[in-house]
Amino acid sequence: LLRFDFAVGIDQGDDANRARNLILEAMVSLDGVLEEPAPFVTIEELAKSSVNLRAYYWVNLFEYKGSALELKTGIINQTKEILMDRGFSLPADIQELKIYKEENPIPLRIQSDTHPRQI
Repeated sequence: LLRFDFAVGIDQGDDANRARNLILEAMVSLDGVLEEPAPFVTIEELAKSSVNLRAYYWVNLFEYKGSALELKTGIINQTKEILMDRGFSLPADIQELKIYKEENPIPLRIQSDTHPRQI
């Protein structure tokens, strides 16, 4: 048996337990993921811009006829699709800019398709 794992980050406002259940659903729906030992999903950390979950599952390399890495790719893709279809956000890392000298503002430009304008 070989254990695989992968991480996925969801928005901090999303329901982490519901996401865990959906990820489990995605994992067990694909042939090759063992029922025993059972796959599971943990809440790994509260990061700056996401709640990071880690999913674990096992593959029997003697019985599974496909590529274990292709199976992992399929599980990650299925996880992404099911979470996005159910309204979860998969946020990118957010960077915070701090302006310590407010008398020197940073110029911003907002541009629409038709009317760019300066702030």
